Amino acid sequence: MPNSHRKILVTQRVVQAVGYTDPRDAVSQDWIRWLDQHGFAPILVPNVLADPVAFAADHAARALLLTNGEDVHPSLTQNGGVPTDDTPERDATEARLYAWARHQRLPVLAVCRGFQLVQVLHGGRLGAIPAHADGTRPHVATRHPLRWLPAADRLGELAAEPMVNSFHNQGIPDGALAPDLLPIAASLDGWLEAYIHKSEPLLAIQWHPEREGPNHPIQSEWAVRFLREGAWWKK
Repeated sequence: MPNSHRKILVTQRVVQAVGYTDPRDAVSQDWIRWLDQHGFAPILVPNVLADPVAFAADHAARALLLTNGEDVHPSLTQNGGVPTDDTPERDATEARLYAWARHQRLPVLAVCRGFQLVQVLHGGRLGAIPAHADGTRPHVATRHPLRWLPAADRLGELAAEPMVNSFHNQGIPDGALAPDLLPIAASLDGWLEAYIHKSEPLLAIQWHPEREGPNHPIQSEWAVRFLREGAWWKK
């Protein structure tokens, strides 16, 4: 496979190193291992570039990966409230990259935070997932089953009893997806877990394909196939 066909633009979270005052861009090593394992070459996109679109265009990548990390800032989510992580530079970089990728018809894989950000960029809203009475959070560091929604048939043959990992404390309530997006799967307690765009090459998933999860095809295979083929359901 030619090298240009292996390149994946990968967004990064903003972190604060212990003992230092300057913020850093970072991405989990899980992502690097996962991409390398499946034959992709990650191109890490810094969050403070004056022109992230020019950077992206120079690398001639085959897809954009919007990764996990900080919550989307409440000023963008229609939720209000106080942000747990304030990273406007990441919000701005990813918004510009997503707009550019759409214009280029470049496949976009949106994972966890990316799943939520794309919803917001299309005018949708997010919601905080309430904790159980004992304080535990039903979607944090756990695994849970999914239910297929009617549009899932567009993606071809669907494996039975889908199960995925889960690491998020906010999400998209079932029925609240932005109008130009199409829901594919939801959790049993009413939170969306996967969607596609009605006409563009976008796959958005709330779970983490790069992390250890259930031994089920949907956990990782959808993401790999999408990065290799793009929106296979449109072919």
